[in-house]
Amino acid sequence: MEVLIFIIIIFIVIIVIAKVSDKGDNSSTTTYGKSSDAKQYDDQIIDNTLNRSSRPAHNHQRTESYNESPIQSYSKAPKSGYVVPTIEHLSKRAEERGEDYITEIFFEVKGLYYRGSRAIYEAEQLKKGEVLNLVPEPDNPADKFAIRVHTENGVFIGYVPKECSEELTWNQDKYIDCYVNYVKQGYDTPYVKATARYYGEIFVYGDEYTEVLIHKLKDYMQSAMVLKKQEKWSEAADAFLVAAEKERRLEDKLKAYSEACICLRKLKDYDKETEVINMQLSFYKELSAPKYVELKKRLETAQRFKDSKNRRKTYNGVSKKGKMIAEIIDSLYFHQIKK
Repeated sequence: MEVLIFIIIIFIVIIVIAKVSDKGDNSSTTTYGKSSDAKQYDDQIIDNTLNRSSRPAHNHQRTESYNESPIQSYSKAPKSGYVVPTIEHLSKRAEERGEDYITEIFFEVKGLYYRGSRAIYEAEQLKKGEVLNLVPEPDNPADKFAIRVHTENGVFIGYVPKECSEELTWNQDKYIDCYVNYVKQGYDTPYVKATARYYGEIFVYGDEYTEVLIHKLKDYMQSAMVLKKQEKWSEAADAFLVAAEKERRLEDKLKAYSEACICLRKLKDYDKETEVINMQLSFYKELSAPKYVELKKRLETAQRFKDSKNRRKTYNGVSKKGKMIAEIIDSLYFHQIKK
């Protein structure tokens, strides 16, 4: 009897062990509907993510795990623990390069949903300030200016929005960096917002997903103002005209032109003054009505002085009586203009 009970117990133990073994096999072959190969790949990603801080610097030329050809990114080899430099720090480098502007483009990474579970998982692990690599894709049939976005460890997670990819492509040589701005968890995929920066200025635009911020690194009119105070009218006028060409904001541009006109009036260079006022009036679509009227009056005044100067040149070689007649004509002309 005891032998029979012992045999039954052994039989029960064998059945239990077999069921546990089957359960273990099933869990090893499927995880969230993935194959064993996919699970092994995800385990590798998790291991890499947990050890990011101790990883050596990655080379920007690398082959993807799904056997893509080597890729060339904008950035140099990213360094683990990269600290995003401030605009103030970048200004020092810009001064050495002779750059006047820094453009920041805040954009949402496009197409993450279509990249699959591996890219989605990697995007979910991103933290603010982490490096992103921008990789041109000139062979893209839909857009020759397409730019891919890769994580620091080389995972392709999406694209730069089409609205700004062309500008970035043309300014590859002025590219500074790209980094994660924030990650917000979504229903299917996370929203990854990033910031790309480069030296120079971009066409100003903005939409629901993209915002552009341009940093002016220099006060272009400061040196011109110093020359004006020193009454170096010719040099100051030239400096204000250079500043007007460099200024991005219309208000600053118009101010620089107006200051140049003051200097030109001092020099009695009415030809150049009328030319500069006409340059201001060329922005008529963007000018307010009062500003447009003010500029038209300035143009009339400059033209009046220009005509008077030309008449004086004409009568310069004539008698005193002729000069007196010219002055009378001028006074009548000025009176008529004031009316």
